[in-house]
Amino acid sequence: MKNLYVIVATLLVETALIWGVSILLNWKMVDIIFLGGLALFGLIWFFQLNSNRQSNAENAHLKGWNGQNGGAITPFQFKSSPVIIGLLLFIVVSFCVTAFTYYPYFID
Repeated sequence: MKNLYVIVATLLVETALIWGVSILLNWKMVDIIFLGGLALFGLIWFFQLNSNRQSNAENAHLKGWNGQNGGAITPFQFKSSPVIIGLLLFIVVSFCVTAFTYYPYFID
């Protein structure tokens, strides 16, 4: 049940962020909802990637200077969590909303 609350909170926070950006830029929300969702997902992915890179660099630095084993160098693996599931759900829903809104433009 806690995971469901985190997923719903992620959806609400992401919607609020994109809505605030749309107000700030004086654009319609439907124009930026899909790309904004992709951008936020990419941002989270880059944070996870950077965290793994920083950990590997620290472990290599510790081993090189002190000879101590600070941990193994690990390859990057994307970790799933309720926040990531909420972000992916938002991307899917926003793609459907965008496709439905601009469907007449795709046909003509």
